Amino acid sequence: MPNDSITYSLSGDVSLEVFAATVKDLAALLDALAAEILGGKERPEWLVEYLDASSATMTFAGEEEAVEKIVRGYATVGRSLETGEAIPYSRQVETPARRLTSALDGTVTAVRFETPEQTATVVSPSAKAEVQRPLQAYGAVQGRVQTLTSRGGLSFVLYDSVFGKPVRCYLQPGGEELMRGAWDRRAVVEGWVSREPISGRPISVRKVTAVNPLDEIERGQYRKARGAVPLSAGDPAPEETLRILRDAS
Repeated sequence: MPNDSITYSLSGDVSLEVFAATVKDLAALLDALAAEILGGKERPEWLVEYLDASSATMTFAGEEEAVEKIVRGYATVGRSLETGEAIPYSRQVETPARRLTSALDGTVTAVRFETPEQTATVVSPSAKAEVQRPLQAYGAVQGRVQTLTSRGGLSFVLYDSVFGKPVRCYLQPGGEELMRGAWDRRAVVEGWVSREPISGRPISVRKVTAVNPLDEIERGQYRKARGAVPLSAGDPAPEETLRILRDAS
């Protein structure tokens, strides 16, 4: 899949002031990476591909061919911040990158640097060491398929059933057939799942191997369970049985 988009996300309670500063610092980081990596070449234009207010997640896609080099540089910066290693770029790149993690004040619990190939998460310094380890493994996530896009390659957003948050899913080349009839349906997506260290919620699925649509749950379907075990003549009513059990306890 083309490596032509970047995602930045903040977890926790995000104020308007913090979000606005984040957008400014993210633009400064991408501009500095472009200046350092591309030199005097024309810098790519970044277009908004996806925004989610509930988790302060933003995704931008680049238009020009050279954008992949910048995306890889962005992933390198994120990985360096996650591991505590030195950022292998100039101070012009490091300064806005450090500012992007300055929001980790306990209210904002984690920030995430994501590309189609990698995910790096930096958690609040107040978090315990054992929850700062990234969680990645082959697995499955259940939710509803939304926001299908083919810009530069096929990907989609799955709103998971447990947390109700967006999970970015990246299909492998040739995996378009997996999405047939899956849009706006509940489904189980299998692949390489990355999870947020603190909450354990899924944040992305790469190398998707299967998208299995599920039957929709009808409203009031639980009512069909009534009378599953029919009463025989002389059997007490359910409310009477409950009363007997209550009085006996």
